[in-house]
Amino acid sequence: MKKLRLKRGYLSLMLALPIFLSCSSMMDEIELPYMPPPVVVHAYLYPDMDEIRLDLRYAANIGSNTGNPYGDPVENAYIMIVSEIGDTIQLNYSHGRRLYTGNPETSQIKAGRKYFLRINHNDFESIEASTIVPGIHNSFYPVFIDSVIYSYRREFFIDCYINNKPGSINFYQLFGDAEGVFDCYTEDGLQTESFSNSLFGYSPIINTENSGDIIQSGKFSIPIRTAPDTCFYYPNFINLKLYSFDFHSYSYLLSIDEFLDASDNPFLEPQNIYTNIINGYGIFGAYSLSEKSFDWKTLINAQKE
Repeated sequence: MKKLRLKRGYLSLMLALPIFLSCSSMMDEIELPYMPPPVVVHAYLYPDMDEIRLDLRYAANIGSNTGNPYGDPVENAYIMIVSEIGDTIQLNYSHGRRLYTGNPETSQIKAGRKYFLRINHNDFESIEASTIVPGIHNSFYPVFIDSVIYSYRREFFIDCYINNKPGSINFYQLFGDAEGVFDCYTEDGLQTESFSNSLFGYSPIINTENSGDIIQSGKFSIPIRTAPDTCFYYPNFINLKLYSFDFHSYSYLLSIDEFLDASDNPFLEPQNIYTNIINGYGIFGAYSLSEKSFDWKTLINAQKE
C-alpha cells in the first residue's frame, strides 16, 4: 500500500478550507445595520458677541467617498443655548454658510455666567454641554529689556507680564506684535511703508495654578538696510492680545497640541482629544479677549529710568 505524505502546511489548508467556505457563505448572508458616524460640535462663546456660530457635522470617515474630509454638516437640528438665569437663544441652520447661527440681541453673552447647550435631532441622541464665560483680564503689560545689533539687523527683547493673583486658577494665551513704519530713500524719492513683526514664535497655553505673575519673553528684529536702498525702521507700538479661556477650552486646545506632538513621534503614546460634549465630540467653550497697545517711546524711556 502506498502512503500519501502531506506537508503540514497543506494539511492545515485542507482542514481549514471547509470552515472558511462555510464562514464565507454565512458572511454573504449577514447584513449589518447602518450606523451613523458620531457628531462633532464646535462653538465658542465670548462676552457681548454679535453672533453665535456653531458648527455641527458628522465625523469624517477614513476612506469615505463623499469627498468631504471634514465630514458632512448636520441639518434640521433643534439647537438651544440657555443661560443660568433662563435667557434662551435659538440657533438656526444657514445653508449658505453650512453652520448654525443665533443673534443674542435680547440676551447678551455675559462674563461669569454659565450657559447650557442642547441639541436635538431625529438621527441621534440629545447632545448636551455647558460652559462658564471667563471674565476679561486687563492686567498685563510689556517691558523693554535690551537690544543687540548684528550685521544686518537689530534685535529687541521684550518681557510681557501677566499679573495673576497667587492661588487663582486661570488659563491664558498671549499674542503680540511690534508695529511701526520704515522710510526708504530710493531713486524715486522717499517711500514710507508700515511693518508688523510678531513678538513670539510660539504662544503657549498657560495654566496659572500654583503660580503668581506670568512672564512671557519675546523679541523682534528690524533690518539694517543700506543697499540697494537706505531704509530706516521706526517701531511705534507694541500690541498685545490676551485670551482668557474656560477650563474646557483650555483642555481641548492643550489636547490638540499634545495630539499633534504625538503624531509626529512614533515613540510617544497616542493622545485623545478632550471633549465636554455629552453624546458627541468637540467643544462647547468660552473665552474673553483683551487688547492693548503700548507706545514704543514710552517703553524705551521707562527702561532708561
